[in-house]
Amino acid sequence: MLKKIICFLLIVLFIQSAYGQKFIYKIDNLTYFDNRVFYSPYSPTKLFFGNRLTPLVGLSLTDKEKAEHRLYAGITFLQPFGAEWESYKFLPTIYYQYERYEWKLRFGTVPYREMLMSLPSYVRRGSAEYSQPNMQGGLLQYKGKKGYVEFLADWRELKTNQKRDNFGVILDGKYTSTLGCGHSKHKYMYYLGGVAQWDRLGNSVLVKYNVCDNLLINPFVGADFANGTVFKTLSLELGYILGYQNDRLNINKQITNALVAEASIQWKMLGLKNTFYVSDNNLMALYQDYALLFIGTPDFQSKLYNVASFSVDLLKGSVFSLKATAAFHYVIDYKLGFQQKITASVKL
Repeated sequence: MLKKIICFLLIVLFIQSAYGQKFIYKIDNLTYFDNRVFYSPYSPTKLFFGNRLTPLVGLSLTDKEKAEHRLYAGITFLQPFGAEWESYKFLPTIYYQYERYEWKLRFGTVPYREMLMSLPSYVRRGSAEYSQPNMQGGLLQYKGKKGYVEFLADWRELKTNQKRDNFGVILDGKYTSTLGCGHSKHKYMYYLGGVAQWDRLGNSVLVKYNVCDNLLINPFVGADFANGTVFKTLSLELGYILGYQNDRLNINKQITNALVAEASIQWKMLGLKNTFYVSDNNLMALYQDYALLFIGTPDFQSKLYNVASFSVDLLKGSVFSLKATAAFHYVIDYKLGFQQKITASVKL
């Protein structure tokens, strides 16, 4: 692996000197301590403690049409602390990026952190950043002055003799504007948006499993009342979730209706966020038999789930950030779960 990376760097330097292209690089490092003490049957007590390093190098070229082309290549190194060498992972990370005016297109092995929206946990669990930080497919984005729309396709597993093909697509967007009149201090930001997700779990080559689908549609509306106050954020968001799960072989279909409310306050380095979820059914009805179909937090199998989190930005800069979070997870009929999390991020 190291010899291949050195060879690639030499090729990049040669092409740069020969064709006048610009040499570029990215380095992203995340060190995390995430201790979860849970009592519900959906999420086990677990400690995530390790490091994720993604060094990327590449070339950049602007064409005659003012479009920018970038090609990145590198690795994502996943190191769980205290584990043996066999538990370390080296994931090739190679993608192409096209950018022109408001449009961006990336395809290849693209980090999820390139997304404009921070996906809610019922769409993608937070711990996925420790083990599955990249999508394998493409990401198309349009970003205007008042909002954005983006679409991604992620092929998570290729069909083999033993493994089932597994892929998902996500469409999300957000429109932001201001509401109010008179002095600017009396104007508040509001936004409309939504997330739609479709996951499909198929067959392997040798075994014909049940083909399953998971569909989520989540429109939401929110407002931020921080303008003219001492707060950086003072927001409230309300959303509706329509869930649909389908086991095609057994003709087992289930529809779920849910409401989710999120309140967030940020004052200087201190933050408080509460997410409340209630539904008429199990949003992940097929999870017990087909866990690979879902990439969201398993606690949303409960009909009532609440998370209250307190955070402190110990250091926050353009290169280095250090954040501590304490979160309380409540699942109906079970004891309160407690999560302690510290993350240190470096971006170059």
